Amino acid sequence: MKKLFVIAFALATAPSAFAYYDINNTPSSSEFKLPIWFLIMCVIMIAWGVLEIILFFKVWGMTNNVKKIKNGLAQDERLSDDNIDSKIRLQLLQGDKDSAQRLLITQFGRTIEEIYEKMLYRDIHPDVILKKDITELVQEFETRMQYIGMELPVGITKMKTIEDYYNLYSPDWFTFKIDDYIKIKI
Repeated sequence: MKKLFVIAFALATAPSAFAYYDINNTPSSSEFKLPIWFLIMCVIMIAWGVLEIILFFKVWGMTNNVKKIKNGLAQDERLSDDNIDSKIRLQLLQGDKDSAQRLLITQFGRTIEEIYEKMLYRDIHPDVILKKDITELVQEFETRMQYIGMELPVGITKMKTIEDYYNLYSPDWFTFKIDDYIKIKI
């Protein structure tokens, strides 16, 4: 379409090519007519050009919004314990204990994930890591939860090892072989 736009304006620069010729095939200086299709095409091309310019600035503005969204998501992913603690304080100031509870549970889960990753980094066997006792961590978070006037969910209070945490949800439970599926159907 851009090429069509350029061609239409190139043709507009030579309007004398469409001059009206009289019977003797001599150009008439008093009458100068452009074909109607050419005028319509010029109007359409001008409108198209203006709309493309508007679209360019709209897309440019949207890229700035995407950057803001990306930066916001990146900050949420990089929640440090200090950042979560400050968010918990803000939620408590606003009287939103449910959000504060969710943030504390998020912090609990991330703490266990960090422990697991650090131990893996030290080349400790995963079976040994899964047997690591986390009752002190559970008690600490239970105390923090009571401090804000909420209770730790029962599933967390019953956790004794890291394995209990990973057994809360395991996608491996839901995978099976196609042969097993066929046997079940038959």
